[in-house]
Formats: sequence, structure tokens, C-alpha cells
Amino acid sequence: MKLAEKHKKFVVKRFARFMKVKEIAEEFVEEFEEDLEDSYEIFGEYLSRHEKSVRLAALFRRLNIKHSQFPEKYRGLFNEEREKFLADYRDTSLHIPDNVTRELEALYGLTRELAFEQREAKYITLALQILKTIVACNAVNAREEFIEITPEDAKQLTDTTKTLAGQVKKESRRLENMANQN
Repeated sequence: MKLAEKHKKFVVKRFARFMKVKEIAEEFVEEFEEDLEDSYEIFGEYLSRHEKSVRLAALFRRLNIKHSQFPEKYRGLFNEEREKFLADYRDTSLHIPDNVTRELEALYGLTRELAFEQREAKYITLALQILKTIVACNAVNAREEFIEITPEDAKQLTDTTKTLAGQVKKESRRLENMANQN
């Protein structure tokens, strides 16, 4: 299938918004369903929406700026859309602890995916740092009022710290094992 200019721009803009190929293909099928129905030569047969999405995803990969064959003429469009997306995305309510945790969890999810896709240690390390930050934020949020620590409380805090550290180590080992398997 040869994509029309409007199709290519649609795909480039979606990549600029950090969307995955599968998500882009699903949106594409929804947005340009008539274009797909009119061109049976694309697929040669009737396909379900899912099958169309899978086949289209293969066509879209080179329209990702990370691809070695990314067309230079779309670089400006990609950068402009990325800047616009990031400007609209900023969250001004980060003074609320739950919002900070939610943002950190979103970043952790994205970084974890990158670790699996790219198989690079830097993403695993970054995911681990974000995970440690989430654990620290949760610990701080759990005790919002000022606490005076007595010698008896010190042992409890040490045990809690060891438990949290153990959870982080366990999750980091799980991430490393998953990255090694892929």
C-alpha cells in the first residue's frame, strides 16, 4: 500500500505524541476506514479491524523519527507536534502528592517499556531510579504529619526501610530478568 500524504502526516503526528505503532494503527483504521474500504488491493481480501491494524503497523514503522529511514521532510512536522504535545501535557498540579505519584508511575511504565523494547541498561537503571522515587514518595505520603522518633521507633523505621529496599531490589531483579529474556 502506498500511503497518501495526509496518512503519513497523521502517523508522524501520532508518533510525536509518544503513541505506539499498534495504537496508531488502530486510530488510523478508525479515522480512515473509508479509505481502507475503497482500496481492496491494499490487502487483497476482507480483513477484520485487528488484521488491518497489524498490517498497517508494518507500514508505519519507518515514519517513526527513531527509524533509520525516517523521511527528513517530516522532521519539522514531528518536532512541531512534539513541542505542542509537551506544552499541553504539563501538569500544574504537582504540589498534590497523589498527582506526583501518578506522574511517576506513568514515567515508570514508559521507561519500563523502553527497557524491554530497546534492551538497554540505561532504561533499566532509570526505571529502577523512578521505582525508588515512587517508594520514597509513598513512604513520605503515608506519614504527612511531623513524627518525633524515639529510640524504640528507630528499629521499626529500620525494618520498614529494609522491607522497602527489599521490594525495590526484588522489582529490579524482575526487570533485569525480563530484559534478559527478551
